[in-house]
Parts: sequence; C-alpha cells; structure tokens
Amino acid sequence: MINITIDNKIVSVPKGTNIFKAAKDNGIYIPGLCYHPKLTQYGGCRLCMVEVTERGRARHRFSCAQPVAEGMIVKTKTPETQKYTKSVMEYLLAHHPLDCPTCDKSGECGLQEVTHDLKLQTGRFKSVRLDQPMKRDNPLLEYNSNRCILCSRCVKVCKEIAGVAAIDYQHRGFKTVIGTAFDKPLDCSFCGGCVSGCPTGSWQDRTLKFRARPWELKKTPTICSYCAIGCSLVVNSKNNEVMRITAEENLELGVNEGNLCVKGKFGHEFINSDKRIQTPLIKKNGKLRPASWEDALEHIAKKFSKIINDHGGSAIGGIGSEKCTNEDNYLFQKFCRAVLGTNNIDNISNMKSPSLNRLINNAVVYGMASTSLEGIENADTVFFVGADISEAHPVLGSMVRKAIRFNKAKVIIANTRNVEFGSEARNLLRLNYKLGTQTALINAMIKVVVDEKLVDLKKVADKTENFNELCSSLNTSEIDIKKISGTTNIPEDSIRAAASSIAKAGNCYVICGKDIQEDPSGEETIEALMNLCALINKGDNDKVSIVFSRENNNSQGVNDMGVVPGFLPGYLDIEDQENRDAIEELWDVKLSADLLANNSGDIFDLAVKKKIKAFYVMGENPIVNYPNGKKVNEAFKKAEFVVVQDSFLTETAQLADVVLPSSTYVEKG
Repeated sequence: MINITIDNKIVSVPKGTNIFKAAKDNGIYIPGLCYHPKLTQYGGCRLCMVEVTERGRARHRFSCAQPVAEGMIVKTKTPETQKYTKSVMEYLLAHHPLDCPTCDKSGECGLQEVTHDLKLQTGRFKSVRLDQPMKRDNPLLEYNSNRCILCSRCVKVCKEIAGVAAIDYQHRGFKTVIGTAFDKPLDCSFCGGCVSGCPTGSWQDRTLKFRARPWELKKTPTICSYCAIGCSLVVNSKNNEVMRITAEENLELGVNEGNLCVKGKFGHEFINSDKRIQTPLIKKNGKLRPASWEDALEHIAKKFSKIINDHGGSAIGGIGSEKCTNEDNYLFQKFCRAVLGTNNIDNISNMKSPSLNRLINNAVVYGMASTSLEGIENADTVFFVGADISEAHPVLGSMVRKAIRFNKAKVIIANTRNVEFGSEARNLLRLNYKLGTQTALINAMIKVVVDEKLVDLKKVADKTENFNELCSSLNTSEIDIKKISGTTNIPEDSIRAAASSIAKAGNCYVICGKDIQEDPSGEETIEALMNLCALINKGDNDKVSIVFSRENNNSQGVNDMGVVPGFLPGYLDIEDQENRDAIEELWDVKLSADLLANNSGDIFDLAVKKKIKAFYVMGENPIVNYPNGKKVNEAFKKAEFVVVQDSFLTETAQLADVVLPSSTYVEKG
C-alpha cells in the first residue's frame, strides 16, 4: 500500500492508483467529467487539476492521470487550482446550450454538478452557442452534439468495454463531433453504454424522452432475466410503470460492474405491454375466455383430482422454467411431487442435454468449474469453445476485454463459425474446426500437453486416477496430431500453439458455450475439456477454470432446484430411498407410493403414448423452445387437460385449457 496525504488527510491506497480514484475512494471530491474507473485514463475534460508536492517541490498535475507515490502531498483546492478549474468550466459552458429544462440528464448531469460545486453563475466568455441538428438514426439512441464536451467517455466505452468502436472523433478543431465514419447511421450492439457513460446528456435514451425526470423515478435493484450472466441492474419506475433500466452505480455490486447489453438496457417494454395476460383464462367452446381466480383454481383442482383418481399422480407432467427464479422452481417441483404425486417433471435445458448438469456438477465438485466470473478480469488466457459471447453474453465479452486491456490476455476462439469478438487483443488465435470435430480437437490438445511435457506429468500421475489409461488412449492411431489437423481443418501449428498457451498460462478461463452444450456429442467434448483442465491443474497448481455459459438466466438453477425426473433438489438421487425419506421429513409430507411410476423417457414421448394425461407448464414455451415443437404440439393435443402459467399468450398457452397470469422478474419480491 502507498501512503499519501490529500487535503491534510493521510490515506493508504494500492500501488498504481491514480490521485483522482484515491481521493474519491476516501470521500474527497475532485471535479472531473472524463474519468471512469473502468476506462483507461484520457485526461480529456481538464478539470481535475491538483497541486502535488513530491521531494519538496510543488507541481500541478491532472489527478486522473497521475499515479500515487509514497509520501506524496496533494492539495485539491488551492487558489491556483480553483482559478484554473473555473476557467475550464467557463470555456465548456460558453458553448453549452441552456436547455436543462428539457434535457433528460437534468438532475443527474455531471456538468450541472461541477457548475454548482464551483458556484459559477455567470461566465466571462461570450460565444455563439452551437446549433447542430439532433442525430436520430435509430429507435433507441439520440446524439445531441451541442451538449457534447468531447470528454471521450462514450468513445472509450464503445471501444474498450463493448468492443465495437462504432463511434469516434470526427472532423477537427471547432467542428469536432462524436459520430460514425462518413456520418453513416449508427451500427452497433446498442448496449447503451454511451448513454450511461455520457456526463452531459449528449447521448440519451429515446425510450425515456419526455416521460419522466430523474428525481421522479423510484429505483429498485434487481437481477436481469435474459441470460445466465446475472447482471445487476436498477429498474427506474414512475407510478408503477417501468421507464428505463440503468446499471448499478456502485461498481463493487454485481458481476457486470455497471455494464449492460441491449436486452438488459432496452428490453423492458414488454413489462408494460398491453398484451400481458391480466386475468386467468378458461377455454370454453374452443376459445379462451376471462375468468376469476376462484373459478380458474377450482376448475384446475377438479380436473387434476379426477386424473389423479383415475390414473394416478404420475399421469400429470410438469414443465419448469429456465427463466423463473430458484424459489419459483423449488416450489413448482415441491407442488408436483408432494401435492400432485408425480415425478414426471422436467425442463427444456435438461431435455436438450440430460447429461450436462451431471457433468457441470462433477466439474464443480472436482474444483474445475468456476462458480464466479470475477476472476476473468485477471486471466492471462481465455479459451472460448463453441461460445459466441458477442451474441449470447455480451457482458461476459466486456469482462474478457477488460482482461485484454489491463492484463494483456491471450484469446483463443474455437468454433465452427468465424464468430465476432471486437477487441484489441494482439494475441488472438482462431481454431475454426469442422462441425462435429470439436472433441478430436480437444483430445489433440491433450496429446500436445502430454507429449511436449508442458506440465509436470509425475504430479499429474500422483494426484489423479486413470492417468496411465489416458496416456495409452493418446497413443492410438485416432489421436494423431497431423491426422486431426486434417480432420478439423486447423493447422497443426495452431493446435500446438493453443495447447501451449493454455498449459503455460498463469490464470486461464475456458468458456464452454451453447454450441457445445447442445451438441449431440457435447457430453464427450465436455469430458475431454475436463480431462484437459484436470491434466493442467494437477500438473501445475489449479490455474484453469471452466465456465459454462448457459443459455437462459436460470438454466442452472432450475436443475439445481430438482426440476428433473432423476434428482431431488441439490442433485439427490430420487431412486435412493434415504433421499426420499429425508425430503419427506423436510416437507412434512408422505410422498405418493407411485411417485416413480412412468418415470422414464422424454415427458412428451410419454404424453404421445398417452401415459401422461395432463400438463402443468410454468413460465415456459416448449412449442418454440423444445427442439421438436411438432411432438410437443401432438402431446398437448392428446392430453386431457393442460394448464399454462405465463405472462403472455404464447404458442403453448394458446393450446391450454386454463391459462394463469404470472409476474415478470421486476414484479417479484
């Protein structure tokens, strides 16, 4: 730690910290509009001038660009620094339009805050205020160059965090503006980072325009419901209506550190949609008609009771949801097992890849799978396997770019497609393998690690089981580097370089994506990845972690909570009588004697064979999301009774006999 004095206050901060951050972390205010802790320093606004004394000599420095040094004495408010800062602000305000009453940024504007702090009421400089036309070439964002102070935050957010670099400085001198090359329409991922980063309201959210002022908004922290990253966000509402979504201002909270993608930032209009299901619906004469909750629940109870009496509880099937919370799914499986008496429950992710959850659980137990994403920023090598994070998990891409920017991380992308990954990575290696050859590729990398002794093989042999069998399998004709190079269509040198980079990395993350998880041979590939990681970890001190980037926000939780036919919550084998006894004691209920009847095979196959007579579907649309929608359609049509609980009248809900409305993620306590 480095000890310095700021305004007569002694503080200790990590080495490499700049003065601006050191002051901010210790409650000392320094004016500034361009600094952001997630971005490289730029020094564009010129407001953060301080007096720095080192070795008895006082100098003026920009605090955002000056790292701390032992014994440094900093004064933030000397007559000289105050005079300088006020002059810079006067220059900025001379051109700035006085449209605060109609600016959505008013009330949370950095320019307003600094002006107020400096007590600037009038300026000495007279200038013709800018009058450039507003840029509105997309439905989400607008840019007003008249308000822009050219601080570069939006440019750096777009380049360094989003990895898109869609905007930059255009023209020169007094004509300089932020925009696209040749003034073309904005073509980016529309993450809204420019809006969040802008301190003056130059970039604005068009979905909020003239709908609310910042001080009118009620802010409610929650977790994003789109993908599996679990970004922290803040719902801004007015009169119980969602106006906008922002990121958590405290960067220490949430794995996303204030970053959002286009879905998280702008995908909220469905919450206030007039197409939401407002009341229960009961099908009469082939049409769904509004009903009261009492009538709907009574109708469901009668139908389910009749089916249980006639065919047993196992004649009812339940479909849980990857998009619902752990609490929702836990109660769902408990209701199905303890009340309906059926174990014929499942979820789409388990149906697509029934072995995946077992493998992920094993990877966690054996210490190979990372349960946290926070360490990615410290990685020096990142290996993507079948993952298109720019499309599926943009915020995860931002984390990797941070590792590239601050840690000079190497990136290896293995995919059948030439997936996009915007970054400044100088060490980017692509392994574009042929479809279905991914397991051979991983096995070839294992062979390289063993043959070239990139890890201590004696340690591996001592710490693992079946190591000799692994080595024997690598010496077969099928695992020949040259042969696999031809099979995968990847140069042999690239395979060796990738294996060497991962084995020699000080901290490596392997991101296993959807293309692997949902592939018919995905189980073999994941087992090969686990072998690769175990080989390197046991030979060189646990430096490789696997991250399984699941498709939906709770693809993992729905399985953890036991919404699968083979396991109770916590992956307790349901076939084990001791586990069933334990859950009976916990729930204070006696499970049905025929709970495990018909407990085999695909739940929709059972319905097609008429072994399942009814369905309860919670928050899922299997007609669309299940790989064989035609089979689902047939299963529901053959069922005697179908209940669907959802927020919208989905394709599945349209086939239901009863539809129950459900709350969205922002409406749950």
